[in-house]
Amino acid sequence: MTEVKRDRGSTIQRILETTEFISQNDGLYEADKVAKILGYPPASAQKLFADMKLAGFLQESILGRLTLAKEFRDLSEATLKHQNFKNERMRELNALSETIGETCGISLPSGVNMIYFERSQSNWPIQIHLPQGAHVPMTASASGKLYLSSLPVSAQKLFLYNIGIERFTRNTEMDSKKLMAELVTIKSQGFAVDNEEFIEGMCSIAVPIKNNTAAFGYLFCHAPAFRTSHEELLSFLPDIKLTADKIMSVMLPDLSS
Repeated sequence: MTEVKRDRGSTIQRILETTEFISQNDGLYEADKVAKILGYPPASAQKLFADMKLAGFLQESILGRLTLAKEFRDLSEATLKHQNFKNERMRELNALSETIGETCGISLPSGVNMIYFERSQSNWPIQIHLPQGAHVPMTASASGKLYLSSLPVSAQKLFLYNIGIERFTRNTEMDSKKLMAELVTIKSQGFAVDNEEFIEGMCSIAVPIKNNTAAFGYLFCHAPAFRTSHEELLSFLPDIKLTADKIMSVMLPDLSS
């Protein structure tokens, strides 16, 4: 990461610069490294970060790296729920759901789980109902595994070996080494699947909603396995990726390229 040369600027400017940087590099750098990259003097950076922690905007992860805290995440979530953004996202989700014929939605990391932020429900009389706001596990869901694959290996090991893996179905992978190997594959291929690992009879697929400079959650589609297998969901991967790109363009039009 190249250091950023900046004028000293105001405290407000530094707060905005810091939150922008951390949102794009959440949990990747320790405080002194962030200060160096942003070009802040150590003493003033230490005070700035301490004030932001006190205000509930920053915190340190279990690895000692700066990450966004609850107050900032709450503010971000309120912004994301703004009606104009929501309408555009739902338009894209509804179109994808109609194309695939199954439920599609957006999930975000939330502590040690993923949370269903938004969803477009399919119209089938028989379907798996996971409502908006539902929490799903990191290690047994497509979007959760995709998120874990984006973390440094040290953070992956810390999660898998210390937080633990919970069994949900007979297909849930309980071997940490095999999960680590799967995360390598997921990171390489850019998508993840859940083949009845979280809920018996449900398969799902997820892709990241991101571009070269920023990220916004994960786009998932899930279906009852008796109606749409994970192989069939994979056939819609180009449509799912295209929708993820469109949603990213909606959220950050100036960064969509």
